[in-house]
Amino acid sequence: RLTIELDREVDGRWIAEIAELNVLLYGNSREEAIDRAQKTAHEILLGRIAHGVATEDGWEDYPFSFHDSEELGPVILG
Repeated sequence: RLTIELDREVDGRWIAEIAELNVLLYGNSREEAIDRAQKTAHEILLGRIAHGVATEDGWEDYPFSFHDSEELGPVILG
């Protein structure tokens, strides 16, 4: 499971962090930050799988959980 932690900068930009992959991305909107984080995670994990360095079984079918200041709870995306 990969968790996207969301926060908002004082200038209004959104930050999406995936700690499991050491990824931190910005977006002008919450949706853009999530989209950028999700696409980046896909690229990283596909690269790891392609090079045989994925360390966990099933990483090719991973869900995302989202958490932000509103505490939305887990949201599974495909």
